[in-house]
Amino acid sequence: MIITVIKKYKYTIANILIIISLTVFLWQNSKTKSVYLLYTDNIAECKNISQYDKSRHPLCNSKGDLFVFEKIKDKDIRVIENLNKIKFLSKEEFFNSNLKNTSIFLVIKRGNEYEVIPVKMFQILS
Repeated sequence: MIITVIKKYKYTIANILIIISLTVFLWQNSKTKSVYLLYTDNIAECKNISQYDKSRHPLCNSKGDLFVFEKIKDKDIRVIENLNKIKFLSKEEFFNSNLKNTSIFLVIKRGNEYEVIPVKMFQILS
């Protein structure tokens, strides 16, 4: 009985399994992750930065490539006092990670508080 049902509906069962697996795959890849990077002036370690780039937030990787972070205009800056709930990435982990579907946040200390700034990243190729 079961063998007859499997033979009769094998294409339907196969199509349902393909649709379910595709849905799970697309759902897993469509989620955005949040990446937090603690930003200080010391972390930049960049040489020969023009004054224009200092107004944004420069960051260099170990190869010496210059990346600039610019605030996303339509998103608000959050102010927090406690950093215990935030998991930071180191600079090396940040540049080695896959940044696809990732929201990047810079955390900058201002007095006793920390600003969490949503940013987008650009690479300077000059």
